[in-house]
Amino acid sequence: MIKRKMKTCSIEGCDGKYEGLGYCKKHYGRFKKHGDPLKTLRAANGEHKGCKVEGCEGKHRGLGYCKKHYGRFKKHGDPLKTLTAVKGEHEGCKVEGCEGKHNSLGYCKKHYVRFKKHGDPGQAENLKAAKGSGFLTKGGYRKITVDGKNIFQHRHVMQLHLGRELFEGENVHHINGVRDDNRLENLELWNTSQPAGQRVEDKIKFYIEFLVQYGYEVNKL
Repeated sequence: MIKRKMKTCSIEGCDGKYEGLGYCKKHYGRFKKHGDPLKTLRAANGEHKGCKVEGCEGKHRGLGYCKKHYGRFKKHGDPLKTLTAVKGEHEGCKVEGCEGKHNSLGYCKKHYVRFKKHGDPGQAENLKAAKGSGFLTKGGYRKITVDGKNIFQHRHVMQLHLGRELFEGENVHHINGVRDDNRLENLELWNTSQPAGQRVEDKIKFYIEFLVQYGYEVNKL
């Protein structure tokens, strides 16, 4: 019986078992980490390899950087970018007119939260709106207080327009998808109710009741 020869690492002088891309596990790992299967974390003289940022004597952590520069690179995409400005003061938010301290991605905590939620730190509205205009829920809908009760503003606007309370099974749809844009022209009345049965007589009965509910006259044949 002919035994199949085990595939080994393609690096000259290495008899390690093949792992991937022609390399053994050790060289494959180096290739994945550094892009070079022969590149190690230790220099030729045996000392720990240092940071590749010019003038930095920190020990290597990842991607050629020390822990400090590696952290900056992960956070900002630039190993030389710091949270502290040149003059020693804490770097501020990059949103024009904002004096908040930097939190992440160049924004203060407030604008960073808005950016994460809305994708727009400068224009996104705060979850706490101006006094008297209600507040936004976590789902992005605005609630206001009417007669001492909290109510969704879009439902209230529609109820004022209809001159009545919403029926069971009715809801209000935002046409442009913006949940706090409660202009009447951006709202549509929807009805989610449906016949309980599927027999023809059940559906006819349901739709007659449905039309009557919305003020239509139905002449039975």
